Amino acid sequence: MKRYKIYSTCILFFMLFAYPILGQNKADSAYRASLISRIGDIPAVTPGAKKVILPAAPQGFALKIAGSDNQQVIDSDGNIYTPLTTTTATLYLQLTGGDLEQPLDIENKQVNVPGKHQDEGINPKPEVIPTLREWYGYDGQFEFRKGASIVVNPADKAILQKAAEILQNDLLLFTGIKPTVKYGKPKAGDIYLVLQGNPELGGEGYYLDIDRYVSINASKYKGLFWGTHTLLQMLEQDGKHAFLPKGIARDYPKYEVRGFMLDVGRKFSAWIFCAIM
Repeated sequence: MKRYKIYSTCILFFMLFAYPILGQNKADSAYRASLISRIGDIPAVTPGAKKVILPAAPQGFALKIAGSDNQQVIDSDGNIYTPLTTTTATLYLQLTGGDLEQPLDIENKQVNVPGKHQDEGINPKPEVIPTLREWYGYDGQFEFRKGASIVVNPADKAILQKAAEILQNDLLLFTGIKPTVKYGKPKAGDIYLVLQGNPELGGEGYYLDIDRYVSINASKYKGLFWGTHTLLQMLEQDGKHAFLPKGIARDYPKYEVRGFMLDVGRKFSAWIFCAIM
């Protein structure tokens, strides 16, 4: 009898409180789904466009970009920065206003942004770590020879002096050639360091342009420094440590915070197992 009373109480509680809540949640879910279904796709981005056009929101509501997985191509304000080649950015959209107490998350939308070039060019993308985000290959090779200089933009001398000296020593180690560090304008065969990069690439992004001379252009010291390491990786892969494929890279990290996990416990267990055997 006592058990029966407990069961009866639970059923009564469910009917009076839980069931109406579940019914309300189901109605809310259906209402939110109907709102989402009324939002169309993002119109295709046309070449040279500067701003993403969002689909129309239901009357009384507003649609906004809550985030982008590629801020260097489309930022959270919908500004477009033309990539070297066609690149995809995934936008996270939210619906606000109306009778919504909290923003309603919309299904992620992928947007293709046309690049300055239709393909990756003639020279294939160099294999470096981490991989270059964007690349367009020119025709031919650049040769790093004795007599070349590292030329620093005079306005950036105070900031880039250290980077130039580190690169100078690294080039000596990689190639056996120690270039002079100069200030002014580069000539053919030189390596030019300058802080005039586009800010949308962030503090770690840079342009690497390899043509008559090599230009590494960033907005911050760290980005330029990473650019010199990409250059060194490319030289190291050449058998003579002298030739670079001509082309331009627009490079930046996909994530602001990166890391990796080393499972030391599993490796330790393997060593113990081997020792026992």
